[in-house]
Amino acid sequence: MSEAIPDHIDLMRAARSGEHLNGSLKPAKMRRLLELLANANGQIDVRLDLTVNERRQAQMTGSLHAKVEAFCQRCMEPIETEFDVQVDLALVETEDQQLRLPEHLDSLVIEQTPSSLTEIIEDELILAFPAVTMHEVDACKASRFLKDKRQIEDSDNSERKNPFAALKDFKQ
Repeated sequence: MSEAIPDHIDLMRAARSGEHLNGSLKPAKMRRLLELLANANGQIDVRLDLTVNERRQAQMTGSLHAKVEAFCQRCMEPIETEFDVQVDLALVETEDQQLRLPEHLDSLVIEQTPSSLTEIIEDELILAFPAVTMHEVDACKASRFLKDKRQIEDSDNSERKNPFAALKDFKQ
């Protein structure tokens, strides 16, 4: 069963107690993400584990699955877009701790307690948002228009004469 995801949480305390968060959020709660979307419809499924690993490092791991409506970059009509995000963040309280982490680890500096879990999720979604969203070629209004335009241009090109054809008769 899906539970409510808290807006704010003490990440370090949650990691020490080994919290598991499962639930869903609506894009309407994420104003920066909304700027990338066609509307506020959709859902983000959240599965996060806050734990302390064997090196005594607090971490947040899990996955996000977003099903939202973005804009097709050809026709600018809404298109249902689904994407997944794998979350694997080391949680640190200072930038000094962050500098001591291995380079391959992504980290999150906790600047305030409680932290806005919604904003952290929103950041991860924005980073993973597809660069280009488009309908399938056959389903896109703009693609049909471009296909028709190309056919017209191709037929015009076959009838057109080369403007330099007259120069072939000139000799030096």
